[in-house]
Order: sequence, then structure tokens, then C-alpha cells
Amino acid sequence: MKGFDQQYMYKISRSSNREGAVNTYLNANEDWMTEDEQVLATELLETAKKLDALPRGNANLTKEFRMLFMALHHHKPVSNKQIKQEAVVVMDAFDELMKDY
Repeated sequence: MKGFDQQYMYKISRSSNREGAVNTYLNANEDWMTEDEQVLATELLETAKKLDALPRGNANLTKEFRMLFMALHHHKPVSNKQIKQEAVVVMDAFDELMKDY
């Protein structure tokens, strides 16, 4: 079985700013996004631009950025295949734990 974390691996730029990171995320996830996610995506991108423009950052903007990202990410649908893969991992871990009992 392919490693569980491999399905989430993307090419990550270590020198990217927040705007670049948001663009990478949006490009990698555009297959499931619809007009329902447009407002969140736009607000996330605008907040990233504001944070990148500030030399020292801003705690409130950083909090807003994180909340917007999490809200957008929670819109991502979960596939039946992913649910089954996660269930197999949990069942294998449980079986391993219970083998001595």
C-alpha cells in the first residue's frame, strides 16, 4: 500500500511568500473548488497579500489568514477511497495493538 502521507505531497517552494503559498494551494486543489469557495479563496489571497506587504507581520491578520485557510480547507470533499484508506490504517493499528490480548 502506498504510504498514507504520499497522497498529500506536493512540490513545496521553501522561498515562497504567503501569496505564493496560497496560489500553490489553490492550483493544487482547484479540481474540487466551485463558486461556493470563491469568496474564501479571494479573501485568503487578499489577506496573504496584506501580510506579505507588512515587514513584521501582524497578529490579527495572521489569525485571520489561518482561519480563512482552515475554513477553505474544510470545504474539501472527502472521497470514499480516502475514507477507506484511513479506516484500513486505523484497523491495522488497532489489530497491532490487540494482537497480544
